[in-house]
Amino acid sequence: MDRILDVYLLNQKLGQLKDDGRLSFTYDPAYLKKDSAQALSLALPLAHAPYTHNVCHAVFGGMLPEGAVRSHLAKALGVSERNDFSLLAELGGECAGAASLWPPEGRNAKTGPTKRRILSELELEDLFKKLPTRPLLTGEGVRLSLAGAQNKLALIIDEGQLILPDDEEPSTHILKIAPAGFEGILENELFCLRLAEKAGLDVASAFLGRAGGVSYICIKRFDRHRKDGKVQRLHQEDFCQALGIAPENKYQNEGGPSFGTGVKLLKEHSVKPAADVLNFLKLFYFNFLTGNADAHGKNYSVLLPETGPNMAPAYDLISTALYPELSQKMAMKIGSEYHPERVTARHWMELAEQCALKPDFVLHGIQRLATSLLEQAPALALSLEKETGTNETFSKIQDLIQERAATVA
Repeated sequence: MDRILDVYLLNQKLGQLKDDGRLSFTYDPAYLKKDSAQALSLALPLAHAPYTHNVCHAVFGGMLPEGAVRSHLAKALGVSERNDFSLLAELGGECAGAASLWPPEGRNAKTGPTKRRILSELELEDLFKKLPTRPLLTGEGVRLSLAGAQNKLALIIDEGQLILPDDEEPSTHILKIAPAGFEGILENELFCLRLAEKAGLDVASAFLGRAGGVSYICIKRFDRHRKDGKVQRLHQEDFCQALGIAPENKYQNEGGPSFGTGVKLLKEHSVKPAADVLNFLKLFYFNFLTGNADAHGKNYSVLLPETGPNMAPAYDLISTALYPELSQKMAMKIGSEYHPERVTARHWMELAEQCALKPDFVLHGIQRLATSLLEQAPALALSLEKETGTNETFSKIQDLIQERAATVA
């Protein structure tokens, strides 16, 4: 017997996800007749015919956490970690973007509604401490699914209050704690986000916080906005979902998106392709210069408003090069090269030719950004040193930018 979940977009039921051992998704015929009908994904254009397993796994599986977080979730829920459907049945009430999944018998049919509650500092600390064994608050009555491999909470921040939302409420912020063994990673991400913003990139805003003995970084969700005093969802998806690529293949050398694939996606679908390709290129430069080797296909996204797709703000900007235990091989290659220490100006010119961009334009672009980062970084580091009480991480990132900039000078 088929198992079924109703799929909603902006609180409108648009179709059903079925599982008979293989996933399938079908748009609701009544939804397709609406003038306002909007596709759930660029990989799932509006159509009457059902979509089959592979693309469904890419889109719906891409809504779920990854790695150890997914494994711990599956164990806590008593389901197979490879079973997208079972995980979404438990977690799909609050996903990235504006999608949500619910059993046909109705919302909250399984667990009953979860009431919102204002969190004290001690309560927030307690929730953080539970995350390693209860990722995404499994067992707390929350139906929340967020992609990624880091432990995190999704909360509402309103007039300084931190609020655990109920099942129907969209959260406004993501709070992440540092994984064990990665010293300075929260300061690392804050510095990279702030530096990218100063360099003119569109980024998610963030600040550091502390709950008792637990430090965290709080990031404002770019897929949420306030309208008429209410928080509303904005639909979005990452590049892997938009291209129908399975989340486990997010790295280019495993079949994931290349820089050129991302450029093609934006040229074909963005309502402002020239501006978005330029934004993507600048972000690609930034990740190289700051040593973010983990900038894979799930760390770039597009917003999907009714007015049409456009590049989403940057997120997950971390200098992974500071941690020797992490792979230094880049998630997307530059020209023919995956290894940053071997990249030269020639590889950037190769990249340009692969994407039908002018080589001089690409090379001069990274040189300009490198100059800008080196000018902006010292003052930012000084400011954040006063805020965080440390400068070691910021100094290491500046040294790395200086080193990478020399390769394209």
